[in-house]
Amino acid sequence: MLLTGIFSLSANDTIPEPLAPWAPWVFKGSEALKCPFINRTDFSNQANHVCAWPGALALDAGEKEASFKQSWQVLSKSLVPLPGDNDNWPLMVTVNEKALPVFRHKGRPAIELEPGNYQIKGQFRWQQLPESLAVPGAYALVELNVNGRAVAFPKLENNELWLRQLDIRQEKQDSLDVAVARRVSDGAYIRLETFVSIQVSGKMREVELGKVLPEGFELIGISSEVSAFLDAQGVLHAKLQPGSWDIMVNAYAQPDLLTWQRPELNPEQGSHWPKDEIWVFSGQENLRLGKLKGAQMIDTRQGIMPEDWYELPGYLLRSGDALSYDVQHRGKPVHLENRLNLIRSLWLAFDNASYNFSDHISGYMITDWRLTMPEPFLLESAEDRDGPVLITTRQAGERGVENRYPRVDVKAHGVTQADGQLAVTGWDSDFEQVKLNLNLPPSNLLFAVFGADYVSSSWWSNWSIWASFILLLSAIIAARLVNITAGITTALMLLAIYQEAHAPVVAIINLLLALAIKKYQPFERLQSLVKTYWALSVALIAGTLLFFCAVQLRIVLHPQLDPGNSAGRIMQVEKSLQRDYIREELEHAGEGKEFKQALRKPQEPMQAEMTDMADVERMTVTGSKLRSVDLLMERYQSDAMMQAGSGIPNWQWHSHQVNWSSPVAKGQTFDLIVLSKNQYRLLKVIGVVLSLLWLYLVLKDVIRINPERLQPKAAAALLAFFMLVPGYSPEAAAESFPDQVLLKQLKERLSEAPLCTPDCAVINQMQVDVKAKELTLKLAVHAGSDTALALPRSEFWRPQISSVNGKTVTALVKRRGWIYIPVQQGITNIRLSGQLAPVDIFQLEFKDKPQSIELLTSSDWDIVGTQGNSLTANTLEFIAKAPVGAAAEQTSSRYSKQPLVKVIRELSIDKVWRVSTRVERIAPSQGSITIWVPTLPGERIGSEDIVLDNEDGGQSRVQVSIASGQHDFSWHSTLEQHENISFNAGSDNGVIEQWQVVVSPSWHTRFSGLPVILQDQDNDDYFRYVFYPYGGESLAITTTRPVAVAGDVLAIDRVQYSIEQGSRTATLDLMFEYRSTRGGEHVIDLPENYQLKEIRSDGKIMNLQGEAGKLTLPVFPGKHKVRIRMRAVNEESFMMQSPDINLNAPVSNISTNMNLSRERWVLWTQGPLLGPAVLYWGELVVFLLLALLLSRVKFSPLTTASWLVLGFGLSLNNWGVLMVIAFWFASLTASTYRPKDMGRIFFNVSQLGLYGLSVITLLSLVAVVPMSLLGTPDMGISGNYSYGNHLSWFADKTDGVLPQVSVMSISTLFYKGIMLAWVIWLSFAIVGWVKWAWKMLGSQGYWRSKTLVEAGDTPST
Repeated sequence: MLLTGIFSLSANDTIPEPLAPWAPWVFKGSEALKCPFINRTDFSNQANHVCAWPGALALDAGEKEASFKQSWQVLSKSLVPLPGDNDNWPLMVTVNEKALPVFRHKGRPAIELEPGNYQIKGQFRWQQLPESLAVPGAYALVELNVNGRAVAFPKLENNELWLRQLDIRQEKQDSLDVAVARRVSDGAYIRLETFVSIQVSGKMREVELGKVLPEGFELIGISSEVSAFLDAQGVLHAKLQPGSWDIMVNAYAQPDLLTWQRPELNPEQGSHWPKDEIWVFSGQENLRLGKLKGAQMIDTRQGIMPEDWYELPGYLLRSGDALSYDVQHRGKPVHLENRLNLIRSLWLAFDNASYNFSDHISGYMITDWRLTMPEPFLLESAEDRDGPVLITTRQAGERGVENRYPRVDVKAHGVTQADGQLAVTGWDSDFEQVKLNLNLPPSNLLFAVFGADYVSSSWWSNWSIWASFILLLSAIIAARLVNITAGITTALMLLAIYQEAHAPVVAIINLLLALAIKKYQPFERLQSLVKTYWALSVALIAGTLLFFCAVQLRIVLHPQLDPGNSAGRIMQVEKSLQRDYIREELEHAGEGKEFKQALRKPQEPMQAEMTDMADVERMTVTGSKLRSVDLLMERYQSDAMMQAGSGIPNWQWHSHQVNWSSPVAKGQTFDLIVLSKNQYRLLKVIGVVLSLLWLYLVLKDVIRINPERLQPKAAAALLAFFMLVPGYSPEAAAESFPDQVLLKQLKERLSEAPLCTPDCAVINQMQVDVKAKELTLKLAVHAGSDTALALPRSEFWRPQISSVNGKTVTALVKRRGWIYIPVQQGITNIRLSGQLAPVDIFQLEFKDKPQSIELLTSSDWDIVGTQGNSLTANTLEFIAKAPVGAAAEQTSSRYSKQPLVKVIRELSIDKVWRVSTRVERIAPSQGSITIWVPTLPGERIGSEDIVLDNEDGGQSRVQVSIASGQHDFSWHSTLEQHENISFNAGSDNGVIEQWQVVVSPSWHTRFSGLPVILQDQDNDDYFRYVFYPYGGESLAITTTRPVAVAGDVLAIDRVQYSIEQGSRTATLDLMFEYRSTRGGEHVIDLPENYQLKEIRSDGKIMNLQGEAGKLTLPVFPGKHKVRIRMRAVNEESFMMQSPDINLNAPVSNISTNMNLSRERWVLWTQGPLLGPAVLYWGELVVFLLLALLLSRVKFSPLTTASWLVLGFGLSLNNWGVLMVIAFWFASLTASTYRPKDMGRIFFNVSQLGLYGLSVITLLSLVAVVPMSLLGTPDMGISGNYSYGNHLSWFADKTDGVLPQVSVMSISTLFYKGIMLAWVIWLSFAIVGWVKWAWKMLGSQGYWRSKTLVEAGDTPST
């Protein structure tokens, strides 16, 4: 068993039961996230998770065949690679002794395995033993036997396992074969590397090979496997013995030396040096760009050189030839520019006067390090990865922020006017692509968008070719079948209602089709079928169209009932805020068990709440890597007033996606046409009028009503049945599937990264025990999550025995040269042991450095690379105490070496201007260097150990001494602040300058005189302006401080305001979330008649008291949550209003809830647009009109007054019972019109139906009595998730004063009294109804027996 007991893929978090069946579906394709991930990598990238762990590949190879076996642990369905390729394909492959198909995947053999433990076996057959066998790169361990002999250290290169060792025949005669290749590398200086490859046979000897350095180059050092040096004339000497040897000579030249001539051959120095040399060139295009000329190009594969040189352009140079470099451009390539992307959320205010925008700008910047937004857009606040950003202005009519990160991650918020034409971005920058999420409030319609590449849904864009074809075809058919007026009306009606939800388009087309068949169907036999189809079509269109019109009119009267396309978001925001407060309070109270029970259904936080967690994660990630900007700079001055702006909207109702996939230029505009609430209402009313007019025009000439033949009672009953159907409520529609946002949250929850990512495992302690031929490592690993840890590696050692917590583990995987071992969450003890190759020196490299290291005493090896109990770098070096090899590098002092240093000056422009200077060794590579380096004008060095010299009262200079074995020398200083400063490069050939400038966001800088050099930047650090001056060049820097704009330092993003009104007291619960850019105090106005009960900030109780209706709250920087509970002695009244509260700061996303006791009867509400609607009164008016109509047709024993009383009583409890009663009356009346000669069976079946309907009706009436007396009135309260006595309103934003709501209600005693009187009336009325029903049932006889029918007797009535 490979990983049994180490890993478990079961999730610790429970999934709510309704969502559990959806978990596999939403997680499809992301199963790898449940597998161990490679430590210090991106958890969200599935490629960083290891789901298949191979054991050691045991290969037994012979001359004709080979066999292999290998164990695998598979944690998720995976493709498992096998050894071999197209030339050597694995045969007879079995998995756990069962044959499985082997298929080709990316050109290599593979099999597919489900989760489990497997033993894979197979064979190879060949004519003769091949030199190598292809092995997948994931295999960490290989055990090789060739012809029965074990290979201690199998040679594995480029995923090829070598099976044969090639024998090289050694020549006996004295000979010397020399090949020379040179690489010229451009950079801060010209670097020349001369590679000399020598093939030697015969006796050992010293040889003069020839002159190495071209004119203008100076020696840096020599790296050689043999003893080599340059004499005073620059001739290379080497002590050679039989074999193959390589010598590398490193040299430098000044960057302005652009012609390089090969040294002339000197016949007196022998003929060893080759006549032809191959030169390759490695340019730095970010530094300068040019062309090479003066030599013939050649295929580099013809020469002998280091492997990485073959990819470079090569040139053939003979004696006296020269290679010239013609510089064409210097500095940043002209074609490079900023690459920015914008994701914008745009909210139209509920009053349609303005838009709020929230931008997320990402991408990369290399120039123009200011993001500017001109009017009419008003930038209010911004933040980057470090927190709030100061909004500044450089001229009237614009605002902007100074960005310093190469990888842009800026979030900005603000407002703009709600005009028909808007700027696509509003920023004074070009963008690669723009994504706009437009959010419209209820009863606003996105009519059209012009100037965008993609619009998800608008009235204009939804008119597809198919929809247009339907409209035109329907209009033409109506014109031909009825008249031209009907055709025009059809077109206008479909134009108005086609895109409305639940529009009966199919029923409309079906009616036109039925009309055509009715008029032009020529077959007499089909007349009855056609009439039936026509009658059903008329009934269908009448029912669906009238129902559709009723729904449309209801939305016109109550805009809050508009279903939208993401209406659930508002309710989720409210619940999320309340859930946060519950969590914080219970956590601070220490009630862990109650906290878990209160959150039985865990939900993912909303996007707006993730910033808190992001801050925590950012601290965790960057804590191990201290940025230089953190060491050098202050972000802003301590007195800077950071703007918080207004509250950020977080609601969704009508959501539309508008995208620009092509580049968007600054100033580019688009047209956004949005219908206001009244315009959208008018469109719906027009649609209703046209629908009813169309129905009249189509049917008026086809259906001719004969009053004499009409059975009015039955018709009225049918009309009553349709008209009394309860109105459709969008919120009552059942959903077969969970909300899309909820499914997305479920997937994010399932794929949630551990809090410790990306660095979830650390080697807490390591013990090293090395003997003559064996190395053993013991590691104590502490892990915060199941992960894969990189093992130490060496070319001359491999772990042959691995154990985890005492259990042998052979399942190791190899990724990018590193071998990984599985580590479970907690503390794991790992032991690694393996054989050493017979070498004198080797290094052990670490990817994950141990925090503490213990070196056991060894009699065979010296171990270097530690200081105390810590590694000084990431390697340990092992040196045999009895070495047999020579030193790897020797440097001769016979050639006079000219020192060269690189002076790197880094200027930090901040509150205090600081300069960090580092002098790096270039030449010579060994030995000491003493050189004088000039300081900058105005530079003040505070270190006493720095030796300064003043050249005759002029510019100061620093004495730099770099001892042998040291690489650099540094000091720190300050610089005087001036608006204009200048750096000048001297003409000293021993000094090369590099200038770096880092600018705080508080400043704006301009550079002139030198081009900016684009070097590799740390995307998580401020951008560094880099300059490489030549001798005599200068750099001018102009620095200004932009003016900060005025703005609020505190904004409130969300408010939940709840009132619990009891019979005598009222409880007020005010919860809000604020953002503040600085600490201090903030005063809010509270109602004076309420008494403070509790105040909490981030779940912690605060001891504060209000005075004269004002409460002073302490404010802390960042995001925080406040909860205030108050109570007042307020008795219930006919008109109840919410108290006045002023938070004295911009507020967004205001949710107001009012809960009344069950003893109150809500009659009416008033408040913001998005709130409860009392639907009962509209339904009652419709019923009154219908009752007046029905009373004129005598199909029941009820008078007009009886209908009104019956309807009023049932309307407060159950409209459905009223429909049953109406249908019962209509059915009984219709039964009297049955044919006299109806068959006995049909008559008796219909009688049974009437009896059953009568029983159901009477039982329903009896059941209504206790419901009426004991229940509560149903006023049809709906909208914004309001119901019963729970009333909820939502407002998008205010200036600080919370919106006021009011409720009109009376005591339920009035309702109970009315219901008591109604029940008494109903009791007497039922008696009369039963008598009437019994008479109707027996009008044609109660039952027909077979005897009476055979006798021909007429049934008695």
